[in-house]
Amino acid sequence: MRLPLRWSALIPAVGIALVACSDQSPVAPEDSAGPSPRFAIASASTEVCNTITFDGYTHGADINTVAVPGFGFSLTLDVDRYNADGTTSDGQGMAYSTNNVSASANEGTDLEHTGPHARCPSCSGLNSILVIERPNTSSILDYNGGGTLTFSGFPDGYYLKSYTVIDNDTYEAGGVQYVLGGSTIATSSPLGDGSVQTVVPATQPIISGSMQFRIGTLNPYDAQSGGIDNLVICRRVTTGGCTRTIGYWKTHDGGGPQDDMVSRHLPITLGDDVVDNTTESDMILAMSGPNSNGLIKLRAQLLAAMLNVSAGADGSAISATITAANAFLDANNVTAGNINAVWSGLTSAQRAQVNAWKDQLDGYNNGLIGPGHCNS
Repeated sequence: MRLPLRWSALIPAVGIALVACSDQSPVAPEDSAGPSPRFAIASASTEVCNTITFDGYTHGADINTVAVPGFGFSLTLDVDRYNADGTTSDGQGMAYSTNNVSASANEGTDLEHTGPHARCPSCSGLNSILVIERPNTSSILDYNGGGTLTFSGFPDGYYLKSYTVIDNDTYEAGGVQYVLGGSTIATSSPLGDGSVQTVVPATQPIISGSMQFRIGTLNPYDAQSGGIDNLVICRRVTTGGCTRTIGYWKTHDGGGPQDDMVSRHLPITLGDDVVDNTTESDMILAMSGPNSNGLIKLRAQLLAAMLNVSAGADGSAISATITAANAFLDANNVTAGNINAVWSGLTSAQRAQVNAWKDQLDGYNNGLIGPGHCNS
């Protein structure tokens, strides 16, 4: 199933440039294991961030999973609603479009920035946000009594840098709390009806598996409305950290005699396809199939590039290509089972674009773009 969520990198992609030592000629990109090293890499730590938004969801759509394509993993969303009697019950995450125009004043117009009844001018540009669905009503409203939104499925090393809170009314003292392991890390301030606030936690601890947002409180019961957006997820990576080719990753997937260096970076999402085991990664990296099929080569180079980034290589020079290629695979529902049929149906322009992305990724994996090729 395609996930309509989109994300945006906080660190802008830089232009593609050739990288080579002054006394060596660059090695041409290739589709197999790379040449011996030609780069001296200086390592430094830097922050790489991607922003989860909910703009791809239509007004009123259910939200159960969210993808973070730049980091190669997806999150599961679990929701609980607070009840006035002090109990909780299963809830549902829902998209609320701040671009919606209500015909009359209601409990949703405090999330809208346009129309005669809109009460959130600062919501302009937010598009769809995440709220807890109000049960037992045919209307799409944001008022729901409060509850929790739990995102699970984080690999090691990630943290939340900031999040946006919409419509934290002044009487809603509980705020929208960011919680890890039962401890509140940060909370929003009640700024008023239709307010928009970016919350930056004073500390940014590593997320161990899951993170949670609490809208209001259960005991004592605080019936709070509103929603969240723009979840900025980050990790520290070693910039200047080197890259490896598809050949390296194929021979280091546990098939022997080399150690398995792939499993620790899985799962990785390629468009519609979640690569969660080395049998599947090996098939993709082997590029089995017609030599003329650019999608087969693209998926191999894309997987290798995402493995390199996950392993600590600076991905800023290739992040825009990774994003665009993943979006294309997603939009065309490309999987191992239909890859030949999809390729046959592409236009000449689409095939040229696929091959261009493949070449850029190949150059990155071979060290001609970005931080350079590894020494071993």
